[in-house]
Amino acid sequence: MIKRQPITTKRELRVVLIETASRGQRGSMVRYADMVAHVLCKFNHPVQICIRRVCLAPPMSLLNWLPAPFRARLHHVWVAWTAITRLARQQADIFHIIDGSHAYVARWLSGAPVLATAHDFIPLLQTKGRFTIASPGMMARWIIRRSINELKELDQIIADSQNTKNDFINSAGGDIGKIMVVYPAIPTCMSKETVPNAGIQWTDRRHSESVYILHVGNDSFYKNRAGVLRVFARIREKLGLELKMAGPPPGPELTGLIRELSLTNHVHFVVNPEDDQLVKLYLRAALLLFPSIYEGFGWPPLEAMACGCPVVCSTAGSLPEVVGDAALKCNVEDYEQMAKNCIAVLEDAGLASELVQKGYEQVRKFSLERMGRELLSVYMKVIDKLTIEY
Repeated sequence: MIKRQPITTKRELRVVLIETASRGQRGSMVRYADMVAHVLCKFNHPVQICIRRVCLAPPMSLLNWLPAPFRARLHHVWVAWTAITRLARQQADIFHIIDGSHAYVARWLSGAPVLATAHDFIPLLQTKGRFTIASPGMMARWIIRRSINELKELDQIIADSQNTKNDFINSAGGDIGKIMVVYPAIPTCMSKETVPNAGIQWTDRRHSESVYILHVGNDSFYKNRAGVLRVFARIREKLGLELKMAGPPPGPELTGLIRELSLTNHVHFVVNPEDDQLVKLYLRAALLLFPSIYEGFGWPPLEAMACGCPVVCSTAGSLPEVVGDAALKCNVEDYEQMAKNCIAVLEDAGLASELVQKGYEQVRKFSLERMGRELLSVYMKVIDKLTIEY
């Protein structure tokens, strides 16, 4: 690491957010960056915070023009080159790399402490054979190793969950003293205070003519969209519901599985919905089905609970931290039990209403104010520590 000059706490704290997700791209990294900027600027803090956002990613128009296999390569080459040409000129009291999987950009930052948010270590776990999916290719493994090594050298790391913190220590070999947990918050657009009809009785949803089960997730293997279909097929054997899957359109494998399970007329895709669309989906769903194989955090269950939608999910990764006792949980591989959990919620209005009320209580733990306060606490801890050391 480059040796930095000591700094002292100022009335104005200059924070530079280093972003590596393309502007206009949909996804959790863009949402997280927006949320960090929001919580640092909106609420009253002991110091005045000045935010500058630097995006190193290539434009989506360029990525969309390329064949899929080349997009990741161009992305990382572009990020590295832009970091070399832009980051040396940045002046800050603290640098915050939004996505720890791009921690390699830290080598081009100097003059102030650098921290990053580690959202998950799924790629690293994949290289270690944790999942049944094949290990990443040679270039991907090189980038993973490079980022992990740089991550471990940073002044501080923020983890999205205790589970991610444990992965950093146990799988990445990181220093426990360098990582702190700051949970992301529930977005304002999903809060009970701003969502119309969030308190609607669950029985009203269950007996509506258009009742459906909802899943929200992308095509990453750990989102387990195939597992969603297999659980839903078991539910369909007993109850006549529909399934809505919010996210990217289905690929050939998913379409083939739908036909194989005789679900062609019962599965409906809502392609990349905007937040207001997503709120409506949560509000009208009988439950959220979320059999994820692994999660560094997992926003959809939290969003569903904020909208008064019961949750049935796996116990994988950080999900037990996110949902607490406000959801029915089981092992991700036990599709039979997961289907039984869904049927129990669908048939027992008392159970569903209990989960909804517990969900509202759980969501209160993930406020924007709390996230902003804890983020600033991490920043000031790093600055104070370096001041004392020097």
